[in-house]
Amino acid sequence: MKFAVQYISFFVIQGEGADAASAKNYRHYQTLDENDYEDSALQQFLDGEFARIAKRKVERNPRAEQVPTKIGRFITEPGF
Repeated sequence: MKFAVQYISFFVIQGEGADAASAKNYRHYQTLDENDYEDSALQQFLDGEFARIAKRKVERNPRAEQVPTKIGRFITEPGF
């Protein structure tokens, strides 16, 4: 399976307080377009991760908030 990355954005998600699951905030870290992504060191690493993620069977709505991959969560835009 081949993935085509048009844009990829990275966010930092932080939990605050004793119950980190209830109080989360995030901030935008960086967005790369297709050309920046292809020229970056991240491409080789993420291409391997995308292939592993595509093969894995995961719950659509998991009960626990465990991070499904070693680099965090992936979210796609609707329709992609």
